[in-house]
Amino acid sequence: MERSTALVIDASVTVKWIVPEQGSSYALKIRNAHVLQEISLFAPDLLTYEVANALRFKLDLREGDMKRAIESIFEVDLSLMGPTSQFISRAASLARAFDITIYAQLTLR
Repeated sequence: MERSTALVIDASVTVKWIVPEQGSSYALKIRNAHVLQEISLFAPDLLTYEVANALRFKLDLREGDMKRAIESIFEVDLSLMGPTSQFISRAASLARAFDITIYAQLTLR
């Protein structure tokens, strides 16, 4: 099955997969659609560090649970994208054009 939709997600969406909070049900629908190969998920490679850092502050999350949560992010098989000059330049141009942060709109095209 060919995936027709591609989404770029950030750490806040990914944390909602692990920690129940407002928006978690929608975030989980997105993850599940990716797992079922209905959509493709992309993220800047910085996402893994950001999620690990956010989980570090969730003191009610035990150490072992935190490690399993981090492993689960890699098991979902997100397409993690490293920075390239073309990619970052495009993101910066879009951020300026739409008056938003570069983090809010990193896109593939």
